[in-house]
Amino acid sequence: MLYYVIHISLYIVILNYTMDKKDELIAFRTTKGNLNYLKQLAESDERSVSYILNKMIEKCRERGIFAVEQL
Repeated sequence: MLYYVIHISLYIVILNYTMDKKDELIAFRTTKGNLNYLKQLAESDERSVSYILNKMIEKCRERGIFAVEQL
């Protein structure tokens, strides 16, 4: 477990981060439009396309989307 300590004025805030190791590689086909959309999202926050896809998957899981019909 990784801990960061941040001093803010007179307060100490301890943040607990659990980092998931992303060691699985996938490849898939998509349209040029979808790829451009992912790149645009990634560039807008200075992130990678991989980061954006992982966030999208996490949000779907958090929202209880477990069937294609729910998309």
